[in-house]
Amino acid sequence: MKRPIDRHIFAIILVACTMLTAARAENDFECPDSAADELTRVARLSGPHISYGTTTDRYRYVIENASRPMDHVALGIACYRLANHYFRTNCSDYGYECPHPGTDLLEWPASMSNWIVKLKSQYEILRQCPEKSIYRDDKLPIISVLPIPSKEVLAQRVTGWVELEVDIDAEGNVEKVFVVNSTSNLLDASAVDAARRFKYLPKLDENYLRTAESGVKLSISTDYSVLARFSGCTSK
Repeated sequence: MKRPIDRHIFAIILVACTMLTAARAENDFECPDSAADELTRVARLSGPHISYGTTTDRYRYVIENASRPMDHVALGIACYRLANHYFRTNCSDYGYECPHPGTDLLEWPASMSNWIVKLKSQYEILRQCPEKSIYRDDKLPIISVLPIPSKEVLAQRVTGWVELEVDIDAEGNVEKVFVVNSTSNLLDASAVDAARRFKYLPKLDENYLRTAESGVKLSISTDYSVLARFSGCTSK
């Protein structure tokens, strides 16, 4: 006669199986494939290319073909660079003095974001771009870190943005962090933790002395590339 399985042993087996299933589900992340890696490579190319035509043709190609979440990195690069290119071509039309060649948009005043609405109205291809792939925060950190997604975020594949305001001390360290808005409250905690580790250039007063600064706007993204990284995918 077969002995019935002890209830305690059965419970242990059940818990073990549940944990194993959860672990598999947590790690069952679809890493960027060769097609996504190729789009990212194409987006990072500089200048015209024999296979993709002019610079604008190449960026358009990436934007039009980056249709999956795993293509997010390529899409962000192409959108930013194409907007940069179009603005440089017509910067005087937007009431700005054209920058010196080689100056990146990141180095320009934050007011440059004001022309993006008009730019999108003129170039339909840019309407396919995520808002945050082109806009930039008013004050850029000199040190930034990625948000570390929670197990719940990884399991549910949650992506989105958290808009914050931070208070910065005279040394450029973040003292306080306030959540202003977010696409999902599941992302708030990791964004706040990341923001606390940001570092900024200190603000100077009229006497060129370092001073504290409050209410600095900051946006932190948890996108597909962040989920991929913390799910064990090898970054390209």
